[in-house]
Amino acid sequence: MRQASRPCGSLQRPLPRPRTPPAVELDSGAERDFAERIEDPEILWDCDGLLASSLAQQPPAAPSIDLQWIEDRFWVWVHYGATKLGRGELFETIGFLAYLRDTVLGPLAARRVGADPRGIRHLRGLGRTWRRRAAGAAPPV
Repeated sequence: MRQASRPCGSLQRPLPRPRTPPAVELDSGAERDFAERIEDPEILWDCDGLLASSLAQQPPAAPSIDLQWIEDRFWVWVHYGATKLGRGELFETIGFLAYLRDTVLGPLAARRVGADPRGIRHLRGLGRTWRRRAAGAAPPV
């Protein structure tokens, strides 16, 4: 990996701000490792063109939400969280709510506004999008 990064210059200096993701990610995976992906990577070096041809064969696809999988487990999860709360295990309850947000509520909210259901970092922005759409819609009767 170090030999592959030498043409890029020194990558050992820290970025000026803490918690900033790395500016360059070097990946030396096989072409088959890129078959299933959610977005196309930027290819910096592909000497024989195998990676580019592998990426062209299968387009990226967003992960789908299995609604039945969520339905089968949702009330079990809620019961689990309620028992934690009933026993006074507040930090366990907070952890459970974070899991529920990551696994169910975030992806469902993203699906509702037509966004990719991956991650919850942009959930607040999705809420604004949903409110704008709902404001233009007629109120329920």
